[in-house]
Amino acid sequence: MSTDNSRSATQKDLDDLHRRFDEHYAERMDRIEKKLDELTNAVVSIARAEEKIVVLIEDTAEIKAAINSHTNRLHELELDVSRNKANLKSLFNFFWTAVGAITTVLVAMAMNSILP
Repeated sequence: MSTDNSRSATQKDLDDLHRRFDEHYAERMDRIEKKLDELTNAVVSIARAEEKIVVLIEDTAEIKAAINSHTNRLHELELDVSRNKANLKSLFNFFWTAVGAITTVLVAMAMNSILP
C-alpha cells in the first residue's frame, strides 16, 4: 500500500510538472511570436526605407543629369552670345565705315556741284 501511495503521488507530481511545462512552453512560444512580429515589422520598415532610398537615388541621378544638361546649354549659349557679340561688332564697324564712305561721297559731290 505504501508503494501505491508513492506511485499516485508521483503521478500527481508528473501531471503537475506536465501542466507547468505546458504553461511555460506556451509563455515561451508567445514571447517568441512577439519577437518574430517585432522582427517582421523591423524588416518591413527596413524594406520601405530601402525603397525610399532607391527612389531618392534615382531622383538625384535625374536631377544631376538635368543640371548637367542645363549647364551644357548655358555654355553653348555663352559661346553663341560671344560669337554674336563679335559679329555685331564687325557689323557695327562696317555700318560706320559705310556711313563714313557715303558721307564722304556726298560731301565730295556737294563740293563738286558747288565748285564748278
